[in-house]
Amino acid sequence: MATMVTRIVLWFICFCFSQFVETLGLIQQGMAFLIIYLSSLVLITFAKFLIPSFISITKNIDIQLDTTATFFKEFILCTTLLLISWVAAHNFDVDYYSAFQMLTLGRCIILSIDY
Repeated sequence: MATMVTRIVLWFICFCFSQFVETLGLIQQGMAFLIIYLSSLVLITFAKFLIPSFISITKNIDIQLDTTATFFKEFILCTTLLLISWVAAHNFDVDYYSAFQMLTLGRCIILSIDY
């Protein structure tokens, strides 16, 4: 439950920030959401690796890191989400960025595994 709530909170933070970027007139909201959401996922994935690594180096504690599986799983999930958004945009004649936003929200709600 906590991971679903944190994913939804991350989604709304990215959504609100993309709305703010659009009001500045820099880029459209959907593209801003895509860039912000994917970059936040990359930063979180790197943080899952770097923070335990830093702790294990400074405190001389042996921490088992499952980094290869985490990076691979996150890459596969993001690639699949981008591909499904593209297919939905072409098959249902909707905007690609709108499809991506709705699918990421659905991923936050439905996906219950912790990665």
